[in-house]
Amino acid sequence: MVLDLEFESHPNKKLEEHIKGVVELTLHRSSSPFVYWAALFHDIGKMNPNFQAKLKGEATGGYSNHSYLSLLAFTNFALANIDLLKEKCNVESNEEFALFVLLVSVIIGKHHGNLPDLENFSPSSEELITAYAFFQENADVLPIQEFIEKRLNLPSEDFSLALNKKTDIILTFTDRIHKSAWKKNPLRYFMDTQSAFSALIEADKRDAGSNVDFYFKTSVTQNVDSLRSSLTSKFELFDDSSSISSLNRLRTAIRVEAVQGVRKAMQREERIFTLTAPTGAGKTFSLLAIANEIRRVKGELGIIYALPFLSITEQVEDIAKTLLEDVLAINSKAENDRIERAQQLYENEQTPENLNKILKEDFVQNTFDHPFIITTFVQLFETLVSNRNSTLLKLPNFANRIILIDEVQALPPRLYIFFTAWLQEFCRRNNSFAVLSTATMPKMEIPIKTSANEELRADLLFVDYSPPKELIDAAKYFSEDTFNRYRIDILTDKCNVDELAEHILKQENSSLVILNTIADTKALYDKLEYRCENLFLLNTHFIPDDRSRIIDEIKAKLAANIRVVLISTQLIEAGVDIDFPIVYRDLCPLPSLIQSAGRCNRNKKIELGQVFFLQLINDKGRSRASLIYRDEAKVFLDFCIKELKSGIHEKELFGVQSKFFEYIKDNLSIGDFISGHESRVNMVECVKRARFETLGRFKLINQNVGEQIQFYILKDENDFVYEDLELLLAKLSASKTFTERQELRIKLSSFQKKLNGRILNVRLNKYNKSQYPIDNFVYEIMGIKFISHTNYSSKTGLIVNNVENCFL
Repeated sequence: MVLDLEFESHPNKKLEEHIKGVVELTLHRSSSPFVYWAALFHDIGKMNPNFQAKLKGEATGGYSNHSYLSLLAFTNFALANIDLLKEKCNVESNEEFALFVLLVSVIIGKHHGNLPDLENFSPSSEELITAYAFFQENADVLPIQEFIEKRLNLPSEDFSLALNKKTDIILTFTDRIHKSAWKKNPLRYFMDTQSAFSALIEADKRDAGSNVDFYFKTSVTQNVDSLRSSLTSKFELFDDSSSISSLNRLRTAIRVEAVQGVRKAMQREERIFTLTAPTGAGKTFSLLAIANEIRRVKGELGIIYALPFLSITEQVEDIAKTLLEDVLAINSKAENDRIERAQQLYENEQTPENLNKILKEDFVQNTFDHPFIITTFVQLFETLVSNRNSTLLKLPNFANRIILIDEVQALPPRLYIFFTAWLQEFCRRNNSFAVLSTATMPKMEIPIKTSANEELRADLLFVDYSPPKELIDAAKYFSEDTFNRYRIDILTDKCNVDELAEHILKQENSSLVILNTIADTKALYDKLEYRCENLFLLNTHFIPDDRSRIIDEIKAKLAANIRVVLISTQLIEAGVDIDFPIVYRDLCPLPSLIQSAGRCNRNKKIELGQVFFLQLINDKGRSRASLIYRDEAKVFLDFCIKELKSGIHEKELFGVQSKFFEYIKDNLSIGDFISGHESRVNMVECVKRARFETLGRFKLINQNVGEQIQFYILKDENDFVYEDLELLLAKLSASKTFTERQELRIKLSSFQKKLNGRILNVRLNKYNKSQYPIDNFVYEIMGIKFISHTNYSSKTGLIVNNVENCFL
């Protein structure tokens, strides 16, 4: 009997062509046997006749899935060819072989979904049983072995798709077999699985969409050369000895020493470094200079520049675009100029070629396939530990990168060491480098707690970890008089809003007041509104467009020596280049105080600025800081209350912050995060127990502090932007082809980003739900509430019923 081995994977694409294409694309990423065997078998199940009929547009009521048929094909092939696989995969023990087969099977079975917790993956799952039952009824039209041998040139012992005791054993994550192998090196197996899964799904989508050209590969040379040339010119200008100030002289010294430091560290084969320098020390250019040096020594690596807040990503993007033409900012707000141009081209001339340009640019963005990316901590850190298909598309392009992480102190303290150790291992495995930068560098040693549960011990997971090396003599620069720019005084033991307002009014110079809650900023603004000229309010109840406008207006007035008072939440404290002679800061952890103080006399315009540290209380005498800093964060506040005294100068803080990080280290559970309804999850334990899905629930922004609501502030009574959004959704719903849906999804995403300048994300305070912030709204669609411009003021932000009900 002559078997028909002609099958399609996608319309007008042969199955064997697709499989070979995916294998080749994955080999571009990795030579791991995990990804090779997963790629080879991932779509074998597409020979399912119902799937083939569906590709042709024919109606079929039968089982038409393919992933679990592919899984059964690989599992049974592996059991029939144990010696072959052991040899090709360099696997010796039966336990390691069983674990290898299980992990590859999971990757294949879930390549259109997400990686599961292995303990929840079962051969008795409904999907697997249904796939096996379908095979039993249709074995004669599923010539799997023949296809493998004749079309993929893979010789095999005879096998059939079975679901029996042997497959049950090998597909069940058991103590005796799989777990004994996993426990020997859980970090390696976790990263191998995640890496292989991400390489497979990226290659699968790349080949299916004919995106065979890697934009990174075609553009990185020009990017490297352009950055090197631009930095050389910029640094020559900075270093002009005829006009250099003492501050710029120190900035140059820091940059030069950092470059020398990374050069020496690379000779020792180190891959992760720290750069600890005072606020205002020019860390952005120092980081780019370090990346430039790593490229010079190690070749054409890409750059990912990650920052904690959108406001700072915009600042760095502006700097980068003075040095490079080709910079890609990826965050919830950034508009992609390349996609915009491709969409405009398609609007003018709707050809398949122009549509394909849109799809390719979207793929570049979704996969980080670009040599210079500016993004947020959310994008970076959530991707590193994700199990989700759509998120992990980016992970392959974290390899061959220099990852610059600015303001690393903005991470939750319990994540400092976990992510530093994770990055170090990731960089070793993927030819990448990482630089962590801040003025307040945490201690990165893993505390060894022999009495602790071994499942939670980070030192037993990251066995090859060593703390990253500092690139400069940080203490030397912190002690410089040029960086001794302010003095900290304790305002009073405790004070209320009225007392704080009176103190501010007595100041002759401009003041920046940083408080912990939106309610506090509004209360203080109300006290000063009619008693103080040039008074500004800034918090997350202002739309992003207005935040930028307010900061620009304040900078202009400060430059003109006009007295200004700015009342803000901590959104101003990290990375924002603004300079006040006087700064007030409500009680907070030491790193936040130092970041806030970094806005005081930042450019050394006066001999010594003044920072007032205070403890704001409510009418009942309760500290307002306690609303924000709860649980383990209370320890951080205790340190400041006990250790900080009036009269401390900036240059003394380097020693104080070392003491702070030593003080808190034993009070932190490394890798803890909140998942779901206040259940605490530990990242170390997730890795040790192969819990991909549980770890994948990690969100950098705590989702459990209260419900988040999105408001769009309509410009005026003639703003009907929601109608345009609804029309786009209607077109998407009515679309009939895959490419049409893709084009409309991209257009919808671009449209949403254009709205972001007027969107507020308001989080309700879960501890105070007495009243909803807005009574009425004009329209609601896609979870966005469109509200009248009368509910918003460009001076005071969102007008709400109960500001105490809104979280920071």
